[in-house]
Amino acid sequence: MTSFTQYNKHNTKGIAHELLCGIEDQFGFLPNMFSYMVESPVTVQAYLQLNQLTKQCSLTDKQKQLAMLTVSIENKCDFCSNNHKLLAIQHKIETQTIDAVFSGHTINNVQDAALVRMMQALVQKRGFVEHTEIDDFIDAGFTRKQIFECILIVTIKTLSTYANHLNNPKLDPEVIAMLEKEEK
Repeated sequence: MTSFTQYNKHNTKGIAHELLCGIEDQFGFLPNMFSYMVESPVTVQAYLQLNQLTKQCSLTDKQKQLAMLTVSIENKCDFCSNNHKLLAIQHKIETQTIDAVFSGHTINNVQDAALVRMMQALVQKRGFVEHTEIDDFIDAGFTRKQIFECILIVTIKTLSTYANHLNNPKLDPEVIAMLEKEEK
């Protein structure tokens, strides 16, 4: 069975070392996901660059986090789901919305519900969304432009969740501690 190496700044050199040091500086710790993904530095670079590009999206930061949480759950990635749950809490997304995304229950906030449905449709139908689903998304106050931004988010989260499926990184203790603190 093939296993993947968990890298860190002490067992890497070159661009992999630079990437891991930069990520650790940014987060204050090295998230386990990157310690495996850096097997291919270009993959880490793509992930970071795509995330950087989301800053130019017209979706709000809350909406981007909700979209990322939804895709993480749809792709059955516990690592990403828990990380984006923390970020959703920190971005003050309604608790009812967060809980409903995890449980599959109805979301009370109409716009949040429309965004979650669009993200689910994009993932489940591999982009073949129905015109009625697009109309519902736009009727909730979104734009056609934002559908493409949703596709960008699906792309980012597909990259990370699929990489995580290969190596099943443990949730970082730092994230666990922050989640416990936030959920009190």
